[in-house]
Amino acid sequence: MYFSSSGLNGLVVASLIVLFYSVSQALMSVVDYFMSYWSSHESLNRSIHTGWWYLLLAVLSVLTVYGRSLHVLLVAIASSKALHTKTFNAVIHAPVTTFFDVTPVGRILNRFSSDLDQVDAILPYFGMMVLQFLFQFFSVIIVCMISTPWILVVYLPLVYLFYKLQRYFNLSSSELKCMEGISRSPVVTKVCEAINGLSTIRAFNMGDKFLESRRRVLDHHISFTHTLSVANQWFQLRRDWIASILIVGVAFIAVLTKSSIGLTAAGLSLTYASQLSFYLSKVAVFSNMVENTLTVWNAWAISTRLTMKTTLQARLNHRPILFSGSLRFNLDPSNTCTDDELWTALKQVHLADFVGSLEFEVSEKGGNVSVGQRQLLCIARALLRKSKVVVLDEATANIDLETDRLIRQMIKEGFHGVTRLIIAHRLEKILDSDRILVLDAGQVKEFDAPATLLANSESAFAQLARRANVQV
Repeated sequence: MYFSSSGLNGLVVASLIVLFYSVSQALMSVVDYFMSYWSSHESLNRSIHTGWWYLLLAVLSVLTVYGRSLHVLLVAIASSKALHTKTFNAVIHAPVTTFFDVTPVGRILNRFSSDLDQVDAILPYFGMMVLQFLFQFFSVIIVCMISTPWILVVYLPLVYLFYKLQRYFNLSSSELKCMEGISRSPVVTKVCEAINGLSTIRAFNMGDKFLESRRRVLDHHISFTHTLSVANQWFQLRRDWIASILIVGVAFIAVLTKSSIGLTAAGLSLTYASQLSFYLSKVAVFSNMVENTLTVWNAWAISTRLTMKTTLQARLNHRPILFSGSLRFNLDPSNTCTDDELWTALKQVHLADFVGSLEFEVSEKGGNVSVGQRQLLCIARALLRKSKVVVLDEATANIDLETDRLIRQMIKEGFHGVTRLIIAHRLEKILDSDRILVLDAGQVKEFDAPATLLANSESAFAQLARRANVQV
């Protein structure tokens, strides 16, 4: 999935990476073996070609190492750009009521700071280190098998033991890393709340109480961070034990079999055995970091797809949403409407004389216009979309009566022939609807024309109308 996000075929990218690492590691092993063979055969010193062959192998080894690193770097850059763009677009187009209203700001900032940093920088680096040490690990085993086959008696049990230890550790560390990431979001949220609400905190003299609540979330986060650090130290200690046993075992076998394999092979086996313990520990460290870079809950779906289709509907709620920028951008973010269409929509909502120009600058959240004018601008934006379904959620709440009347008139005239779903707290606003749906405890209690419901004195809607003193 990570390789596919670069825009290239993921299987091809992975295959090229494996090929680059295999060739480069094979060349490095050949260079070491060539040097060992050269040192044990004095006859090779008489030929000048021996040195040139060694130099050629060394240069090819260096070039393949740089080539594989460059390939991984280019793939990582492409994946980073693509993932950031997808995440940014998803947040920009996320619905306000079902995403921004329920998602803490700290969690969003955490995704774009810590999480994306791990994907952009930490994940490629650790992944490259895992591949490097893993291929070096296999090359050491192959060289030792060729020079001293009896070493497998030590290698196989210890490698299996290390594998089981790694699996056991990863089960716990991944959960700890997940909890550490989740507990970090409230810390960021508290900082944002303190910055945005500093005047309110000081006005009500709630500084000490706010510091205490921040201290609690910080202690909660540090507890997971400390536990994760202790778990890493526990695994590192046992990993070092296995590495020490491995070196002792290889040295013991090399001494016992030196007469049959020769001093050169025994020395090469001991040299590679000391490297093997290092490579084994590095594979453990970096593979654990790769696995814990981004973790998800076990209950998360293995494969799913969620598609939101909102091209046929528009929504107006009691909190009109405007953005910092020109009036043109707020009315037509996708830049698909002509100037005449924009002015027609503004005239329909009686704002053409107020704004004067489509480049009228709207401040953040529409702070330089009234609440009623913000809602009228949102109505103009909905008119331009020509939606077949319009949802009005308390569209005239918190505004004066004159603007309320104007908005209701615009809704009735501008959305003629459009399906309107109206949610209102004032019954008189829905009396001109075709149908009224009455809900009680989540169940549909009544659904009929307003006149029919009001004619029945026992209906729930008629009882609500009497209590609200609605004049029919």
